[in-house]
Amino acid sequence: MTIVAPHIPLCNAEFTYHHSAHNADSISFIPVHTNYLHYSWSFGDGSNSTNHDPWHYYTSPGTYYVCLTVTDSNATGTCTDTWCDSVTIVPPHAPLCNAEFHYYHLTPNPDSLHFYPVVATALHYSWSFGDGTGSTDLYPWHNFAPGSYYVCLTVTDSNATGTCTNTWCDSIIIGPHAGPLCNAEFTYHHSTHNADSVGFLPVHTNYLHYYWSFGDGSHSTNVDPWHYYAPGSYYVCLTVTDSNAHGTCTDTWCDSITIGPHAVPLCNAEFIYHHSTHNADSISFIPVHTNYLHYSWSFGDGSHSTNHDPWHYYTSPGTYYVCLTVTDSNATGTCSDTWCDSVTIVAPHTPVCNAEFHYYHLTHNPDSLHFYPVVATALHYSWSFGDGTGSTDLYPWHNFAPGSYYVCLTVTDSNATGTCTNTWCDSIVISTPHAPFCNAEFTFYSVTNPVSYHFIPAVNNSQTYLWDFGDGIQSTNHDPWHTYANLGNYIVCLTVTDSNSLGTCTDTWCDTVSVSHHFVNNVNLFANPASNIITVNIQNIIPPAVLMISDLQGKEVYWNNEAVNGPLVLSLNGNTSGIYFYTLIDADSNKYSGKVIMIHN
Repeated sequence: MTIVAPHIPLCNAEFTYHHSAHNADSISFIPVHTNYLHYSWSFGDGSNSTNHDPWHYYTSPGTYYVCLTVTDSNATGTCTDTWCDSVTIVPPHAPLCNAEFHYYHLTPNPDSLHFYPVVATALHYSWSFGDGTGSTDLYPWHNFAPGSYYVCLTVTDSNATGTCTNTWCDSIIIGPHAGPLCNAEFTYHHSTHNADSVGFLPVHTNYLHYYWSFGDGSHSTNVDPWHYYAPGSYYVCLTVTDSNAHGTCTDTWCDSITIGPHAVPLCNAEFIYHHSTHNADSISFIPVHTNYLHYSWSFGDGSHSTNHDPWHYYTSPGTYYVCLTVTDSNATGTCSDTWCDSVTIVAPHTPVCNAEFHYYHLTHNPDSLHFYPVVATALHYSWSFGDGTGSTDLYPWHNFAPGSYYVCLTVTDSNATGTCTNTWCDSIVISTPHAPFCNAEFTFYSVTNPVSYHFIPAVNNSQTYLWDFGDGIQSTNHDPWHTYANLGNYIVCLTVTDSNSLGTCTDTWCDTVSVSHHFVNNVNLFANPASNIITVNIQNIIPPAVLMISDLQGKEVYWNNEAVNGPLVLSLNGNTSGIYFYTLIDADSNKYSGKVIMIHN
């Protein structure tokens, strides 16, 4: 068994932002990762915030360099990271007016129209309905007499930079009123429990009067009546009548209905059964058909039941012949049916014990192990941890000193037929802690500002970090950003220190940073973030070049010593999600580096 050392948290300060829909000068900033302890925003205009996801209002147009620094910590250490991006605020412009509108008729009254503008954000709306009336409502209703009308909308809007106005018109025709239209068509269906009872439904249900003739001398004025028939054929008719201020309509529709003679009921006594999950001697019986009048069960052991779906407990093992008899009747006759099936009750057996177990260590304390048995249903569990201690818990935790231990579990179980016991053992090795090992190697990159660099250590779990940027400025941040005031070459050094109860280590690593006027993006990686496939676009280098990609611990996951100008497609499939660093060194020792984020779905 391998005990993995705990590690300090990993910080990533990347963020996104978006403009307010109603005010482009107001920006919402959102960090990609939301579970860190501290957030510190610098908005590039001299103001700051420690909110998690702040809004910020810029008072003047321009481009601002916004940075977020996040800090997190746990029992093993602290991390910090800074990420920056440019935000551009454009000058406001005069509003643009659009007076186009639409309208629709009210369904019960086609003379009443509802008007609504396509754009509903202007300050003022003025409607002219073409009949001498108007409105300043945003969404007005208006009632017209029959005729043609030229309806116009004028909108006005303004802001600090100016005012706009626009007018849009459309022709509307209100036709003359027409009398109602009648349709007496109907459908019908038989009652589920009584085929002689028929329900009638008109297709249209909004007329003033309904008159049904059922073909057997009876009538109804209900909208959707039920009617009971004797066997035979009938000619059913519906007459509907409706009227409004412009006239009256009437319509009649008829259909034939046949009511067949009554049939004697059909009985089927088939049933199914299943054993109780917790007691195999207890059986549930269920008939396939559940609508008969009488059920009579014979369980084959001399006992009976008239319940619909009974449970029955068998006191002895054996095979039993179970029968169900069902009886049903209606006005035309009676039916009966019997169905039987064999039920076998198996004699109980002695329990079987299995003491196999698994374990895992506590993430933050590799000396603490959690044990759990493969089978958790036995009556008794007895653990021996190999260090003179034990436990009768089902899932115990135990803390070990370094060394090798032989851990055993003994389980015991019993029922009415007997008892079982079983013991299973496994060897466990707790490693001796060792003095720490320091590695100060680091990478760096620049994003959009050619004099601002992000420095990232290859190993993230050291206790202290001391950066010397070569221009007289130092930092103790984990992965700082640094902006150089002057152009030139700088020797940057990182010194890391770590310690535990067994000793202390320190290491220093240096690299040269060239700061120039022009930021030439010679190496582009996309997509970034990526899933598995990454395209590396290399340009304006002196080939051949060495391209290396490594993880946060400095382990190389990709290496190519023949990289040339042009696109290079590579796969990082098989590597875990996280942050990786790339470094490209061309034939003239020019160095390009940065980071790529892998996210596997």
